[in-house]
Amino acid sequence: MSGNTAAELARTTVTRAGSVRLVGPATARTVVLDHAVRPDGSLELVVAATDGAVPEVGSADPPVAVVVTDVSPVPSPDRVRAEVGLWARPSVPDDHAGRRVLESWARHRLVEGVGTSELLRDMGVLRLTPVAVRLAATCGCFAPVGGQGEPVDLADYLAARPDPLSLVEHEWLGHLVASHTAELSALGRVAADSDRPVVLHAVDRQGMVFRRDPSTGPGCLDVRLDFDRRVECLCAATEAWSRLARRWLAPEDTGHER
Repeated sequence: MSGNTAAELARTTVTRAGSVRLVGPATARTVVLDHAVRPDGSLELVVAATDGAVPEVGSADPPVAVVVTDVSPVPSPDRVRAEVGLWARPSVPDDHAGRRVLESWARHRLVEGVGTSELLRDMGVLRLTPVAVRLAATCGCFAPVGGQGEPVDLADYLAARPDPLSLVEHEWLGHLVASHTAELSALGRVAADSDRPVVLHAVDRQGMVFRRDPSTGPGCLDVRLDFDRRVECLCAATEAWSRLARRWLAPEDTGHER
């Protein structure tokens, strides 16, 4: 089964990324607090400034550079899965649209004794429209640095769909690791064709990715175990996971009779 295209992987990385950094002197004192990817591929960032001033980077020229890093929620020697470097034209939404974004963000982060206006005083919203994209996807062979990697066609990136599990994958991985340790260990041995330890590293529409320990030898550290068909939602992924376990594991590994 073929994997995601470079454009799909880049969109997925940006959608589920745990780290978004603005790079360059124009944004040196600007911190990204949250991000969202709009349907047209542009980014909407909730930002603050370390010097307490409301960020004013909307007029930055040349384009703003952004480094987006996706990290697996499962502990392992190297949790980085991919890194995307974006170069993007900045703009600032009108006051009404920007305020709506900030208030939506604040509702989930209200601090006792701190009003919304006070919380948002030194924050702003920045919208970035990509003009160039580079992808560094790691299978454990290297550590992507600074968004360097292979260029991704801009039109393909803007048109690509992120993986349908991208927004629920972290939570589902946590559930699988906490509640299905024996099954994952056995499936990892199947995927790696080895008794050496591996850990669940990612799940996408194609299937499951396990990462072996770097001490087991050189080369790609990731091994894939595909679902029997592509999935488009968490319900379908859960069913595909169950079929995968029934296919490969003995009853004693799954904890129930087949």
